[in-house]
Amino acid sequence: MIVRSGILSNMDKLDTEILNEIQWTFPLVAKPFDEIAKKFEISPDEVKTKLIQLKRKGF
Repeated sequence: MIVRSGILSNMDKLDTEILNEIQWTFPLVAKPFDEIAKKFEISPDEVKTKLIQLKRKGF
């Protein structure tokens, strides 16, 4: 769990890793979400879903 602005937020390790990947080493390729998905052994759709959920939570 991560505390953000005094509010407890449920972010799992994968959420944190994907968010860090997007912020620090976003791949400059034709299909960046495919590259991120390969790195974390998940589908590109799962990467996108997790990012949408994080955005809705205010991250």
